[in-house]
Amino acid sequence: MSPAALERTSISTTAAVAVMLLAGSIPNRCIAQVERPHTQRLLSNDFLPAATIELECTPLSVQFLSEPVSLAVGGSDGQIYVHRIPDLSVTSSHQAHELGVRSLAFVPKQRILISTSYGEIAIHRKDDVQWLADRTKSVESVAEVFARPGVHFGISLVGYSTRFYVSSKDELDVVDTENQLLRTGCYSDCGKHLCYGDRRGNIFLTRVEKADDWSSYRTHRVHRRTIRRVDSVPDRSKFVSCGEDGRVAIIDPHRDTAETVVANLPTKLVSCTGISSSTVAAGGTNNKIYVIDLASRRVNQVLDGHRGTVVGLDSSRGMIASIGYDSKVILWRRRDGSAQPILGLAKSAPEVVE
Repeated sequence: MSPAALERTSISTTAAVAVMLLAGSIPNRCIAQVERPHTQRLLSNDFLPAATIELECTPLSVQFLSEPVSLAVGGSDGQIYVHRIPDLSVTSSHQAHELGVRSLAFVPKQRILISTSYGEIAIHRKDDVQWLADRTKSVESVAEVFARPGVHFGISLVGYSTRFYVSSKDELDVVDTENQLLRTGCYSDCGKHLCYGDRRGNIFLTRVEKADDWSSYRTHRVHRRTIRRVDSVPDRSKFVSCGEDGRVAIIDPHRDTAETVVANLPTKLVSCTGISSSTVAAGGTNNKIYVIDLASRRVNQVLDGHRGTVVGLDSSRGMIASIGYDSKVILWRRRDGSAQPILGLAKSAPEVVE
């Protein structure tokens, strides 16, 4: 046998002995980590908890704000808490409603924050320090509010009935959908499309040519049970939806299609968000968040940081914000290849900064 062959045989024997020694001294799961190490490519796609806080109330809604980038959280105590990024310290809070803040929507160009409680909608504008309620209106019991992006101050309120409200200025108009029990909705990033989901698993699409035109419905059936959340996919006119059937679907208004990308996740899904044009996330009643790649149509990562249902998700600039019934607010961000997240250490129960 040649010297080179002897050297290779020696190396192979040494490696085999090392593996046997490891097998006898550490658990099998450690061996799996040795055999299948994370690569740099996987590290770049990993989301890690960059900051965590625990509120004294239950968070019910979450919304990223811009200029500067911050996070608004609506609580069960009727208050809206604004958190600074990256450390999630509370910069301001104010009493928006007497009851819980069930949903939030932000209009960047108008610098308007919209909140809803059970039978009330409030419009908030920011002064030099904090957001303050500009006006309040009484409405039917609503499940969610969402705002049309762009110059137009357009909002829609989705209710537990066959009607929803739309507004382009100060007045609320009622649109009757006949027999659909609407649960959730969203505008596309371009503001030209509307997508609604109902309690029977139906998706409704309409193209908004004008601020007061809500006609031309199209219907898709991709969910078997109640659709709990619809959100826009960044950089596209597409939408992502999730339902109590454990399915995640992508809706494309241009192709007039709605397709399931992941089916039968082991939980009822109650929240979802579009992270990028190729990645979405969904959270469920099993306290987990599933990060899904749209190209491969598979779950890339499972985020496990909550001890209660992940009731709300939002995303901005590659970050994910999640809220749960465990009173936690968690900010997630992709790892940059280093051992630690890039946003700093987690904080708990921060004081309000005056």
